[in-house]
Amino acid sequence: MAHVDPRDRGDLPEFEDYFSYLDDHAGYVPNAFLTMARLPGLFHGYMSFSKALGELQGVSVEMKVLMSHIASSAYGCRFCEAHTAHTGVMRGVADERIEKVWEFESSDLFDQSERAALRLARDMGQVPNQVTQQHFDDLREWFTDDQIVEMVAAVSLFGFWNRWNDTMATDLEVPIVKVADALLAGRGWSPGKHRVMETAPDPNRYTLPNPGGYTDAQWRQRQAYWDDHRPTITKPDGTVIHPDGTIIAPD
Repeated sequence: MAHVDPRDRGDLPEFEDYFSYLDDHAGYVPNAFLTMARLPGLFHGYMSFSKALGELQGVSVEMKVLMSHIASSAYGCRFCEAHTAHTGVMRGVADERIEKVWEFESSDLFDQSERAALRLARDMGQVPNQVTQQHFDDLREWFTDDQIVEMVAAVSLFGFWNRWNDTMATDLEVPIVKVADALLAGRGWSPGKHRVMETAPDPNRYTLPNPGGYTDAQWRQRQAYWDDHRPTITKPDGTVIHPDGTIIAPD
């Protein structure tokens, strides 16, 4: 379980506009954010940096998500590995590219430019860092220096979250675990030290306990978002995995 409890959302009214945005676009507010918001100035600083990074468009969102995912996996942060997989699904990254990202050197799912980028991200995540001049020589065959800086910034942001969440043992959110179980369990992912917020007995809903700050009606409305937006994953062999864990084998 988490070493430091997150703040109740209701105690953080100055961030409510941002949290509402997250409700609309992700369906939940990450526990890591609620923990960082114990120090409002720190969380404001994170929001500013994240906003500036999000406005950069020199590198595709898909590439930056995959780079952040493999770097988090290389570092060993199960929390961020799961979160980046979920972000990839929500941003339209093909399930198979997330599932097989560690096979990028040989898989036809990735081209030479992506291999150079993923090689950088993988070795950025190593401890100690394994990046060499060769990584930059390879990158410059495909990318400008501005694009390289954007890539390094995106992966480095998750370098911060890797250490934060691995240290704090931040509790994982149910929507994140559903995607991670479906896509990452085959390569050994598990929640590890991160407690998973318990669900209600009904397996057909993403139902989390009200963390405070919502009326019962508001909380039901928030949970209903996931009834409409939770991802269904189709694996390459035709197997369909529903977010409630139901697996339908191909005919």
